[in-house]
Amino acid sequence: MFEAIDYAECARCGGLFLSSGIFDAVTRDADLRAHLHGLEPAEPRRVDAAPLAAVRYRKCPGCRTLMNRVNFAGLSRVVIDVCRKDGVWFDRGELTAIVEFLEHGG
Repeated sequence: MFEAIDYAECARCGGLFLSSGIFDAVTRDADLRAHLHGLEPAEPRRVDAAPLAAVRYRKCPGCRTLMNRVNFAGLSRVVIDVCRKDGVWFDRGELTAIVEFLEHGG
C-alpha cells in the first residue's frame, strides 16, 4: 500500500506541484503511476489538442524563482515547469498526460 503523497494543488486552476523526489518516483514506478490516476481533477485537457497559448513562465510556489519550461522526456509534447530546488508544476491535465505517455512506452 502507498503512503500519502505530498503535493500542493491550486483550487483555482487545478494545477499540481510535486517535489522532485516524488516526480522521479512517478517516472520509475508503474504502480505509483496507477495510484496517481485519481489525483488530478476530472476531465483533464488534451495536451495534443490544446490551442497554442502565450508562453508564461511560472514562479515556483516554494522559493518564488522563475521555473524552467521543459518538454518532458524531450518528445512527449508535455511542457512542464521545473524548479531545480523544489519540484515540478503541472498545469491541469499534464500529469495525466505524462502518466499516459509513460504507460504507452514513452
